[in-house]
Amino acid sequence: MSPRKTIIIGCSDEYLRWRLANWLRSAGYAVIEAASGAKTLARALDPGVDLILLDSLVSGIVAEDVCRYLRIQPGCRNIPLLVLAAEGKKDMYFKAGADAVIDRGVERQQLLQRLQEHLSPPAFDLNKNIKGLALAVWAERSARSDSG
Repeated sequence: MSPRKTIIIGCSDEYLRWRLANWLRSAGYAVIEAASGAKTLARALDPGVDLILLDSLVSGIVAEDVCRYLRIQPGCRNIPLLVLAAEGKKDMYFKAGADAVIDRGVERQQLLQRLQEHLSPPAFDLNKNIKGLALAVWAERSARSDSG
C-alpha cells in the first residue's frame, strides 16, 4: 500500500474548505487546511506536502501571487498546484504557475480524479526509455571509435 498523500487546501470560504476537506479525508488523504493565502504559503513549506489545492478567492495574498511565490520557492516549486477558479479566469493561473485549473463547482469524483492525475508518478514508457538508452550507447561508442 502506498503512503498516505498530504494535500493543503488553501481556501477562505469556510464551507467550501470544510466540504473539500471531507471529500479528501473520506478518500484517504491527509489534509492540511489553510484559511488564507499567507497560511497556504506557510504550510507549503512543511515537509511532506504532496499537492496544494488553492481556491482562487483565497483571502489576504491573492491566489495569483500565491502561485507565483510557490513556483520560486525551492522547496515548493515541484509540488503540484491546482487552482479552483471560475471558467473565464483559468489562463491567468496557468501563467502564474498552476499545474491545473479546476472549475470551482467541481463534483467530488471529478476532483478526486484530477488530484490522482497529479499525484501519480508519470507512466514509465519502456519503449521510449530503451530507445533513449540505445541512442546514448551508440553515441558513446561512436565517440570512442572516432577518438581512437
